[in-house]
Amino acid sequence: MLTNYSGDVYRMFLRENELTNDVLKRAGKAKALDSLPVLVFTATEQYKESQKEKYRKSGIDPEKQVQLWFDMQKELKELSSNGKQMIMNASHGTIITKKENADAINKEILLLAESIGKKN
Repeated sequence: MLTNYSGDVYRMFLRENELTNDVLKRAGKAKALDSLPVLVFTATEQYKESQKEKYRKSGIDPEKQVQLWFDMQKELKELSSNGKQMIMNASHGTIITKKENADAINKEILLLAESIGKKN
C-alpha cells in the first residue's frame, strides 16, 4: 500500500491518477489523431499472480482484462496514421525501470523527436 511509504508518495499517486483520468477523458472523446505521432509502449505482464487470484475471487477473469488492455492500446495507436506500438516483455514497473526497456523507450522517443524536428 502506498500509504506505507510516505504522505508525499501517496499525494504523488493521487495527483498521477487525477492527471491520468483527465487524459483518458480527453482521449475518449477523440475519434482520430490524423497523422499526429503516437507511441504506445505495452507491457506484456499486467498482474502479479496474487492480483490475478484476487480478481478471480471477485469473478473477474484477469486474462480477459489483459486482452482488453492490449485491445485498448492497439486502438490508441490506430487513432493516428503515424502510430507505433511496441510490445515489451515487462511489467507496468519494469517497462521503465529495467535498463534495456528504458533504453528502448528512450531510443524510440528520441527518434520520434528527431523526425518531428526534421519536418519543422
